[in-house]
Amino acid sequence: MMMRQSLRKISATQSGVTLIEVMIAMVLSMMLLASIMQIFSSSRQTHRVHEAIARMQENGRMALEVISRDVRMSDFWNCVGDITDVVNNLDSANPGFIDFDLGGISGSESEGWLPDILVLRGGVTAGLSVEPPFGPQASAVIKVPANNGLEQGDILFISDCSSADIFQITNSNPNSSGQLVHNTGNSVSPGNFNVSNPGCPGANAHCLSKVYAEDATIFAAQQITYMIGTGSEGPPALFRNGLEFVDGIENFQVLYGEDTNPPEQCWVRHRKLLCAG
Repeated sequence: MMMRQSLRKISATQSGVTLIEVMIAMVLSMMLLASIMQIFSSSRQTHRVHEAIARMQENGRMALEVISRDVRMSDFWNCVGDITDVVNNLDSANPGFIDFDLGGISGSESEGWLPDILVLRGGVTAGLSVEPPFGPQASAVIKVPANNGLEQGDILFISDCSSADIFQITNSNPNSSGQLVHNTGNSVSPGNFNVSNPGCPGANAHCLSKVYAEDATIFAAQQITYMIGTGSEGPPALFRNGLEFVDGIENFQVLYGEDTNPPEQCWVRHRKLLCAG
């Protein structure tokens, strides 16, 4: 009898969860889950924004570094000093001709805030020494060390501080042979053709201006064009010589300045040290 009364008391004190309580718990759980999802989504979006900003800043730094290097090398003609002392032997009648006489820096200024175009010309890379035999004519093959990394079609300039010539390699094996041939013809474009070059009599169109010896150095000659175009993914991008360089660049403005009061400058010309201030 006593046991039955105890069981009745225990069952009387026990009760289940009501439907309202279950619904309230579910609503609270859903609100908590929504808050967690909102925080996760916000954190993910913030991470994406920071990642995009970091990528943009890195691209900007890389672009400025490369452009600065190219600008510093513009109008570099070794110790000759000025493009007026350099003979351009490239064939002006063929595609790919570069008019180095236009100067080291040029371009086009667009109206308003439309993107500008920047064009840089000059020598680049470490110089290669010229090896014997030299000549005997200015039309002769130029000998340089083998395994030099040069290819057929490369445009070079050679200088000995008193003269300089620009020409294009026409032979197919300059790297392995160490020989730089600068013939006329259509094996490369623009090719070499300069009947006014005084290096050879009889208007030999593939001559250089002189026979260069061991005091001459060979550099690569290049023209670099920076401009804005449509990138591969659709938005605008900065292009370097027709190749997409940095994506996401909408504008490119170039401000030109001239130093009207430069410090004293010295250079070697005709094997003499000249200074001007």
